[in-house]
Amino acid sequence: MIRIVLLALVSALVAGPALAQDGQGLGTTSRGRAGSDAFVVEAAQRALEGAEVDCRVTEAVSRGRDANGDTHYEAVCAEGPGYVVIGSPQPQAFSCLAFDASGGPLTGTSCRLPENRDARRHYAQMAADAGVDCEVDEGRLIGMSADGHVLYEIGCRGAAGVWLEQAGGDWEVTDCLTVASQGGECRMTSDSQARASFALRLDGSELAGCTPADVRAMGRGADGDYFEVLCAGGPHVVTRFDTDRRLAEIIPCAEARKIGSGCRYNPDDIRP
Repeated sequence: MIRIVLLALVSALVAGPALAQDGQGLGTTSRGRAGSDAFVVEAAQRALEGAEVDCRVTEAVSRGRDANGDTHYEAVCAEGPGYVVIGSPQPQAFSCLAFDASGGPLTGTSCRLPENRDARRHYAQMAADAGVDCEVDEGRLIGMSADGHVLYEIGCRGAAGVWLEQAGGDWEVTDCLTVASQGGECRMTSDSQARASFALRLDGSELAGCTPADVRAMGRGADGDYFEVLCAGGPHVVTRFDTDRRLAEIIPCAEARKIGSGCRYNPDDIRP
């Protein structure tokens, strides 16, 4: 389950010296790529192992030294996104996804190697590994949960996205409606995609004929997630889904005043 309280990703991934902005003293290889010789690859590998990062380095560049004299490396991993790593006595690693322009929290630097610049490819692989069946068109690194697990948002083309939580070698998937009910935010899922996703939840229930004109997450209780739903040409109710995401209760708005802030939508605002 996603934790509502998120730790600042910067504090978890960016403690210590500022990242080097300009590479200096780069070498060359037979492939013409700066700094990716055997010495640099080995140095980056040692630094990542010292930072307790699971990455088999296939290519690396030196990005110069910082004010403390520590060398910064950018490394490509055989599997998963690459890293910038500081080769200090206590190495620190920074995921290239944290620099991603689509929503990462770090600015002022970037990963430069081609394999590390295709963030969408990495998000698509994460989604596939987690069993998410959609065409991934974007993603972002959100932060870290209160349990210390990394959180990602996945955006899907033409469909509602999800949050992914990486816990060890496993992935936990949370749909964006549940994210909203727990106080989170999906930036890559439109209102129309969220309504279409909610309509799928209603299949086979008493509200199977409802075309949601508006849906609002009201919060989570011990007995499940609550949503206000205004059906086009139909009922305006509060729905409760149990912990297995099954529709467990339909509550008329007149009887739902004590649930959250009650119903907010005005049926008269629905356009024909």
